[in-house]
Amino acid sequence: MHVSKRRLLGSRCEAEPIGLAIAILAIILLAYVYRSIFEGFYESMMRRMWMLGESLAVEYAYYVDEERYVSEIQNLAVDREATCRVDLGVESIHTLEIDVTARSIADYVRVRVYLYDYSGGVWVSISEFTVGSHPKLYGLFRFYDASRYLSDGTIDMRFEAVDGTIHVDRIAVRSYLRRSNIVRIGLRCSSQSRSVTISRIWLYDPYKVWSMDCRYVVLYGSVTDIQVDAESPYVYMVKIVTEDGGVYPAYLWGDGG
Repeated sequence: MHVSKRRLLGSRCEAEPIGLAIAILAIILLAYVYRSIFEGFYESMMRRMWMLGESLAVEYAYYVDEERYVSEIQNLAVDREATCRVDLGVESIHTLEIDVTARSIADYVRVRVYLYDYSGGVWVSISEFTVGSHPKLYGLFRFYDASRYLSDGTIDMRFEAVDGTIHVDRIAVRSYLRRSNIVRIGLRCSSQSRSVTISRIWLYDPYKVWSMDCRYVVLYGSVTDIQVDAESPYVYMVKIVTEDGGVYPAYLWGDGG
């Protein structure tokens, strides 16, 4: 079959613009892809550089209207079993914190600790641990809805020493009553090069975790004081999240003081 030279040249001329257009589109597509990759990489690198310069500190976090009561008992001998009463001097509480400093008289002794639940009329186990011959701090033990352990401003504790004798050097009890759910948070920026913008606050209590959107700008050299409605008297920790992805946790209490 014979194809004329003129027809062949015409077909080639028709094909060349199509191929050229496809090549141009491919180059544009590749350029767009590489640009997107470069911009994403550049943005990521700049964000990392900015975050290196970001420096935020949580100066304080506490309930605005909180009452705190501290009590202790010293020098309790436990030969198999012993009970004690701790006077808190308050008729209502939200939360209890207890820590125990104890040592065994000889060898290692297994110890069980109980609180008396007046609402149920039963002893409730709160912890079990092994005590050695050197004084050691055990705890922190924390309890919520703690008014059920309270009667006439006191709580009752029981210690059981399994096959041994221990000496409790100190029982420290901290109780908390919160009359509102407002949490006060102080934030300080130590970066002179830029401010820090807070975009979200996470709140933690033993029953749930939730967050709230916000926008606070923390400037260098001063403390930015904010107050949030925590909607719960049991929040024990907050996490501050910045626009650049920095996360700064802080405990509201449980400092052992």
